[in-house]
Amino acid sequence: MGAPSRREIGHGMLAERALEPILPSEDNFPYTIRVESTITESNGSSSMASVCGGCLALEDAGVPLKCYIAGPQPLKSPQLHMQQPALGNGIRPCQSPRATYISGQTPTARNSDLAAATDCCLSWLGLGTPWLGSGSPAMSRWGVAGNEDGITAFQMDIKVGGITLAIMKQALQQARDGRKHILAEMLKCSPTPSKSLSKYAPLIHVMKVKPEKINLIIGSGGKKVKSIIEETGVEAIDTQDSGIVKITARDLTSLEKSKAIITSLTMVPTVGDIYRNCEIKSIAPYGAFVEIAPGREGLCHISELSSSWLAKAEDAFKVGDLVDVKLIEMIAVGAILVLIKMKPGKGQLRRLHVRLHGGQ
Repeated sequence: MGAPSRREIGHGMLAERALEPILPSEDNFPYTIRVESTITESNGSSSMASVCGGCLALEDAGVPLKCYIAGPQPLKSPQLHMQQPALGNGIRPCQSPRATYISGQTPTARNSDLAAATDCCLSWLGLGTPWLGSGSPAMSRWGVAGNEDGITAFQMDIKVGGITLAIMKQALQQARDGRKHILAEMLKCSPTPSKSLSKYAPLIHVMKVKPEKINLIIGSGGKKVKSIIEETGVEAIDTQDSGIVKITARDLTSLEKSKAIITSLTMVPTVGDIYRNCEIKSIAPYGAFVEIAPGREGLCHISELSSSWLAKAEDAFKVGDLVDVKLIEMIAVGAILVLIKMKPGKGQLRRLHVRLHGGQ
């Protein structure tokens, strides 16, 4: 074991490039993904094997891939023209590079005469065989990953003098046929890949708020975001200047709590909005404070609490009463005009002046 070689790094980059187009967007899957392919023995293309195995591994991990991809390795080699050996005993000339080497014959090639082949098991084309030495006929090894509809990555080692368009077309067609075959085998995988994340994976929810509201979530010196984390039990709340808020939690309950708090903090009251079951949090001589959302309270002036004159706000409401309110007009910065539906009763609507604390 040692540091990764240039070949290993290059093959890894090829596999990464092949898999990247089928990954979901960060908005749909905001997780950091790591795929590790350990090649213990190479009897073919390790990079294309990593593409196939990586695709199945991602699916098994619950990553919602756009599609499956596979990667056979098409090859091009010079057509070998053997000199007739005097072997005797009826032995015929060798027809494959490996057999040529074993028989001790030296292959010759016409540089303009190339052949394309696709082989998923490349034992007879392994790099390092003596016949691939200096001055010997050589192979052009390809890596073509994708599915039956297209290619996500293409890599080619050129060890020949040139490639014609006809050979390229033939090789790409063979690669497509090879991908279709391998994809069919991958779909037979048993057991089938998991369609959901592991129960040990953290839950991540991404919210989009107005960029100018990010400071309300963070608070002075980060006090607000720390208090939300402590109150709800989530693991982390990450914010970006663009308005992206990422919540990481271990359970759904804490995640939903933090979502509700952040939603209320960044809520922008709009004329026509209806807020139901709002709790009266406190009573003052001049009116009642109603919480229309967690952390968002409004002041209902005593003159609007009843159609008749009231000496005290407590004569109409008490702390803990639930009321429905509707925003009908913004009358100043932080001040709004709402309607309240009295409970119990005949559904009479009362006008209430409400001043929101903590900004709009």
